Amino acid sequence: MNEGDVVRLKQPIRPGLNNSRFFLYGIVIKVIPAEPSAIATPANADVLVYLYDPRTREVYTDELGVQAVYSFRQEELELL
Repeated sequence: MNEGDVVRLKQPIRPGLNNSRFFLYGIVIKVIPAEPSAIATPANADVLVYLYDPRTREVYTDELGVQAVYSFRQEELELL
């Protein structure tokens, strides 16, 4: 998994209580290993993503117009 990769979330996410949309995809911003030597171990890495809608090619923005960043464990994502 690298920066810029499109990934599929194993569980859909709704970014806010007032938002009716669910997202199943994200764009990888950064992969952060728990330990420098553990980067190849999915259980030990967090992945920062922007939520993404491939149909509209839009990145989710919150009510303030900011591209919100979400963190997932690497095992919660599938590389496309």
